[in-house]
Amino acid sequence: MAHRLCLTLLLLVGIAAAQNRTIAKCQSFSISAELVAGNNFHLAITNDLVFRLSPEDLMPEMRVNRWHISVGPEGNVDYIYPVNIPLRFNSQLTLGAIYGEDAKGSLGSSHEMRFLLSKADYERLLPKLDYVLWPCTAPDPDHASDEYLGN
Repeated sequence: MAHRLCLTLLLLVGIAAAQNRTIAKCQSFSISAELVAGNNFHLAITNDLVFRLSPEDLMPEMRVNRWHISVGPEGNVDYIYPVNIPLRFNSQLTLGAIYGEDAKGSLGSSHEMRFLLSKADYERLLPKLDYVLWPCTAPDPDHASDEYLGN
C-alpha cells in the first residue's frame, strides 16, 4: 500500500563552517513524493549532501511504518542529528507514528531542523556531542553542555 507523502521541510543551516565562522543563509526546499511503506527516498541537495528518508520498522507485527529524516554525504553520516535538540528521541527527525502521534499528525506538521554543511563541521562537533551525551567522558564534565552549545 502506497502512502502519499507531501511535506515541506525548512532546513535551517545553523552551524558555520569552521574556517570562516559566518552563518549561512537559511535554505528551504519542498518535496512531493509517493513512498511505499518500507522504501527509501534519496534526493541530492548539493554535490556533497543528500536528503534521505530511511524506513524504520519497529516490529513487523505492529505494522508501524515511518521514516527517519537525515542529511549528509552518501552513507550513514547524519548532519541533522548533532545540531537538533533533544539529542535523544527527537520526534522531529521522524515522519510517521511516534511518541503518541499518529502518522497523519506527523505528516501534517512542519519539521524544522538545522544541519551541518561539511565533514569538517561534523568532525569538529562530534566530540562535543559525545561529551554532552556522556559527561563522565568529558575533560570538563561541568561545562560539557556549554562547550556543545557554544559551537
